[in-house]
Amino acid sequence: CAALEKNAALTTLDLRETEIGDEGGRAIGAALEKNVTLSKLDLSGNSIGNKGGRAIAAALKTNAMLTKLDLWNNSIGDEGGRAIGAALEKNKTLKELNLMFNNLGQSAWRRLAFAVAARKHAIKLDNDCQIWDALLNEARLTLAYGAVPVQRFPLFVCGYSGVGKTTLSYSLEGRAVPANLPAHTHGV
Repeated sequence: CAALEKNAALTTLDLRETEIGDEGGRAIGAALEKNVTLSKLDLSGNSIGNKGGRAIAAALKTNAMLTKLDLWNNSIGDEGGRAIGAALEKNKTLKELNLMFNNLGQSAWRRLAFAVAARKHAIKLDNDCQIWDALLNEARLTLAYGAVPVQRFPLFVCGYSGVGKTTLSYSLEGRAVPANLPAHTHGV
């Protein structure tokens, strides 16, 4: 990882399924804080856990180059997810983030949902369906009264229809969500 800190040419790094674990995740996070060239990083399938997730989050707060980060299937839980959500509020360069197949609970999804809704810079967020449950059940007013800078909603994976799609449609068009619309539940 010392090489990554000093790297002056590498822009893409694919470390998927290399079993780096949380120690490797922490090392990558520390290197990202100093790296000024890497724009795409794939850490999918590495079990970096909360410790690695927190280290990556700390780096995202200051890293001004990374635009794509894949953290698919990394055993990141609530603590790491909340840290990543907090980092998204400060990071202005990340445009794609994959958090699918982690162990994020409702508090992490809520933090991520509000961070995404508050961002002024667009982000493509691939995730499990829980973030949309958090957005639709707890942040409907945020969606209705502010443009949510998310470029893609993977609703086909979540099985949303009816109320969920109507809520998102109205929100993304900048229209107020009708008050008589029932609360969204998964799979509606």
